[in-house]
Amino acid sequence: MDNFEELKSNVRILLVDDDLDYIQVTAFFLKTKGYNVEIATSGMEAINKVKEGNIHIVLLDYYMPGLTGEDVINKIREFNSKIIIILQTGFSGQQPPEETLQRLDIQNYHDKSDGADKLLLQVMSAVRIFDQQTKVYLSEYRAKAIGGLIKGIAEELKSPILTIGAGIEATKVLIESTENIQDKELLQQVNQLYLGNKECLKKIDKILSTVIIQSQASNEIQVIKIEDMAETLEYLLASELRQKHVKLEKNITCKDEYMSGKVSDLIFILTELIHKMLKATPDNSKIELGINSAESAWYISLKCKEIPNPSMIDIYLVRNVLAGISGMNIQYLDGDFVIEVKKIK
Repeated sequence: MDNFEELKSNVRILLVDDDLDYIQVTAFFLKTKGYNVEIATSGMEAINKVKEGNIHIVLLDYYMPGLTGEDVINKIREFNSKIIIILQTGFSGQQPPEETLQRLDIQNYHDKSDGADKLLLQVMSAVRIFDQQTKVYLSEYRAKAIGGLIKGIAEELKSPILTIGAGIEATKVLIESTENIQDKELLQQVNQLYLGNKECLKKIDKILSTVIIQSQASNEIQVIKIEDMAETLEYLLASELRQKHVKLEKNITCKDEYMSGKVSDLIFILTELIHKMLKATPDNSKIELGINSAESAWYISLKCKEIPNPSMIDIYLVRNVLAGISGMNIQYLDGDFVIEVKKIK
């Protein structure tokens, strides 16, 4: 995301401290600067909130009763190695020893006695780190999707190319039968072969266009017909869906609408999310793709009844990527993964 003001409002920060005065003042200060802040007053509460998968940066107090900051870090890292953690302490004479900080898997350290302005600089730096992480994750999604597409591209093109070849030969034979060219049945056969070849060429063109467009990373706003976007997803996932004998069932109520925005990024995110679902989906099942239009946004839902209670931690990186893209977010609602794509006015 190019706009830092919008980026920082999308990034969710968890402020963890048992000092109620400090946590209220600091949360208020960060919110006035445009940051999206939640609070937790104990280590266990912080761990549970991180497990929900909605937090991107943690500002964590070191000295707390019960679970200390170090305890919280160790427990979080058991299930989340990517989240950004800044450790804080208010006791400059009792700072954790240097070797402790070196062995902890954290991104930064803040002494509260340095003041709120110093903390603000560290939060800004953390948001920048988060932004760079999302770009790396998206690049990984892109490489994975393109790799899967290229792997199956020959197989996808083989059948239509053979069909066109056979159709051209048959058409040639029929046309050469000039003495029967007035025969309506022959004319109908020629027309059917022509239409079949035309559809095959159309499919080849769409597949090749998908390879070209999706292999080119772009920050530009793109426009695509909703129906074509769903078809692109099928092409990207065709090989994997076929191997698992999983059907992608589409329910699209706005096929003729055009979506604008970072469409290429959205396609790769959907591909990655479906890829994660396929890993947990038994063979011979189905994944339901729904796309609906509202006044201010499109809503894209993914559901597989055969996946019981999918863990939100499984889509942590997907959440991170979406948080770094303007106008998009993801929720898990009543068994559905739902991506909201705000309409550009």
